[in-house]
Amino acid sequence: MIRDLWKLVHVPALTIADAVVRLLVRGRDVLERRQREVGRTAVGCHGRVANEAVQGDLGWSGFAAREASSKLTFNNRRPLNMHWDRYARRVLPATCIRTQWTRQMYQLEQKSGLSQDPLRVHSVGTYAQAVQQRVREIEDAAWQLALTGKESFYRQHQNSIRAVRLYDNSVGGTLLFEARARC
Repeated sequence: MIRDLWKLVHVPALTIADAVVRLLVRGRDVLERRQREVGRTAVGCHGRVANEAVQGDLGWSGFAAREASSKLTFNNRRPLNMHWDRYARRVLPATCIRTQWTRQMYQLEQKSGLSQDPLRVHSVGTYAQAVQQRVREIEDAAWQLALTGKESFYRQHQNSIRAVRLYDNSVGGTLLFEARARC
């Protein structure tokens, strides 16, 4: 139930807000910690369980990944992608205004590889899916790298961040999760 509430209420609100609001690193870290607390409560485990196990079994992406995909998708709608007949398209490149937003967009494009290998899609919907796929691949690679230092049964059998439907919010589900995470 907690997982459903999180996915139905908090994730959409945070994703929409995250597309246009620039969070400080401190704020994003607090949100990450709170999400992990909710995840631990959802599977019923204690606080010493590895963060990677909670994230991997629940299939939740981190706030940095959500921020990257939502902001890069939102940024694709900017005036630089408009037709030259539009006034905003002609004026924006001439102003060359460097704000915190544009610097962050540049960093996100560098981090996701969109500056070296841009996506070649023709509609906003397919662009959003392609961005989400690329960000998911980067997050999976970082998650796998974080798992390399951990010795557990979990690391051998979980290849990517995806929801695992083994737990039923009972004592047995908690014990199963902790056994997989080797706590």
